Amino acid sequence: MPYFVYIILCSDGTYYTGSTENLEKRARLHAEGRGARYTKSHPPMTVAYTETYVSRSEAMRRESAIKKMSRQQKENLIDSQLENKKLEANDQEWAKLKSKMERYATGREIMPKLKPTWTEKLHNAKSYPKVVPIHGKMVSRWGTGTMVIPAPIEVDELMRQIPIGKLTTINNIRAALAKKHGATISCPITTGIFCWIAAHAAEEQRRNRAATITPYWRTLKGNGLLNPKYPGGVRAQKKTLETEGHAVVRKGKNYLVQDYEEALAKI
Repeated sequence: MPYFVYIILCSDGTYYTGSTENLEKRARLHAEGRGARYTKSHPPMTVAYTETYVSRSEAMRRESAIKKMSRQQKENLIDSQLENKKLEANDQEWAKLKSKMERYATGREIMPKLKPTWTEKLHNAKSYPKVVPIHGKMVSRWGTGTMVIPAPIEVDELMRQIPIGKLTTINNIRAALAKKHGATISCPITTGIFCWIAAHAAEEQRRNRAATITPYWRTLKGNGLLNPKYPGGVRAQKKTLETEGHAVVRKGKNYLVQDYEEALAKI
């Protein structure tokens, strides 16, 4: 997968330098004011320059080097690319993207709406948390009482508390949420979904070079089972848990942490 280093010309004549693995998506985020704090207050006009690298580390080093350049040095880079009219694939993509950004900036084309990121989903509380009565068909399974439907970020906060060497389960998280809100139970469906969202948001934040992320791999399904819906599936979760000292064994088609009960954290 290629990684791009780019320079954006902002509406006030300043330049912004960044790197990304998806140039078009990043450009849209900048145009919407969600790409960086700088471009939020200095609206972008166009992608003025790009370079392509085979690894993230190379792209990040080049990004850092360009940021240290003077304005004249950056303009020399831009001028050199404009003069060197190659027909390589990334140059064609750059030309298309440059044209799109200019149409967005002048209002000649409406910016397509992007799907929310995993992190945005994590922070989208909607009307949650809320406590509702258990009724209808749910009574036969859960009994009478109340059920809390948590906010996604509440689930993430509990998952984040689990230190290295310790574990928790989705059911334990549900119990902690029910206690927090004075409910009989926590909704099993939404809690499981929000664990899934938290896991993908964590990997998204890792890709964006966050200093710390939620250690979602320490949150297991019931009976210590690994969660195939986490990023990378069971294989990735198994590898990470084993590096933290847990023994993962296979049972039929499933994998579980051996003696996981002994490692459960209090939440």
